[in-house]
Amino acid sequence: MASTSGVGLLVMAYGSPEDSTDDRQLEAYLHHILNEYAPPGRTVERVPPPAIADLKRRYAAIGSFSPLAEITSRQARALEARLNATGGLGGRPVRAAVGMKHFPPWIADAVAELAQEGVQDAVALVMAPHFSRMSVGGYLRAVREANERLTAPLRVREIESWHTEARFIELLTARVRAALESAGWSLDEAAIVFSAHSLPERIREWDDPYPEQLLESAALIARRLGNPSWVVAYQSEGRGYEPWLGPSLAKTIEALALDGVRRVLVCPAGFVADHLEILYDLDIECQNVAKRNGIELRRTASLNDDPDFIDALAQIVRNAWAAGGRHPSPSA
Repeated sequence: MASTSGVGLLVMAYGSPEDSTDDRQLEAYLHHILNEYAPPGRTVERVPPPAIADLKRRYAAIGSFSPLAEITSRQARALEARLNATGGLGGRPVRAAVGMKHFPPWIADAVAELAQEGVQDAVALVMAPHFSRMSVGGYLRAVREANERLTAPLRVREIESWHTEARFIELLTARVRAALESAGWSLDEAAIVFSAHSLPERIREWDDPYPEQLLESAALIARRLGNPSWVVAYQSEGRGYEPWLGPSLAKTIEALALDGVRRVLVCPAGFVADHLEILYDLDIECQNVAKRNGIELRRTASLNDDPDFIDALAQIVRNAWAAGGRHPSPSA
């Protein structure tokens, strides 16, 4: 017999410290991240003090606060409301719970919260459109591990990627057009750079789909724009240990300057909310690189909890529910 209880919706994001002036929180946050990305067989026992100081400096530069947790909560509440306003999932009400990968509330907390409320079925949605075993795969592993500890595990339908979902592509295309219009630029006089968070290069050894999925998103957006000049770059790479995916956004800006480009529009297609990687890495660090190289740099506005983005996410969740298992992203 089908369950008559509500359907859980696990909304997951990267996480950020509650108090970015607290060295202990910053250290715990960095410790978790560094061990997540550490090469096999390597464990980070202690976070170097300069790394903590650098993270604190970057937070201070954006006002000592990352809005990621607040934005993710708004996205979850809006998505829950949108799904429930259209009949929920399978005629059952939806209950959203937020879980973070690197800082409380943890993904395991969100899984336990839904189970305590009597939820038996759930959909797992990571707020990142492109799949990598190291990124989205890590979120989904955390869901499975938490689920295995439950007396009555949830039946979870996983969404692995949604990088070609038509409404998502349409939204980013519209964001590019709006940014060009705001700047007074034409497509002919600006280079478009599509960016996403870098990952260690060793993911290529796994035939990981992440780089190809980013290219697919970029190509779909570019096609809708009429195929202007565009490239893909990576940003916010880690430091030390090993090479990360490139070219970096900073080096891409420098290369475009050498080619005589003077106007660059960045569309951070791998990010769906304002946070440190947007507000500092792009808006401050890369802006400084652009200014040093005589380039005027603009970016597209983040999706955050834009109602059109919530509509897109609602359709992605409905598709996952209808598919009954892991959800292949429908083509745009």
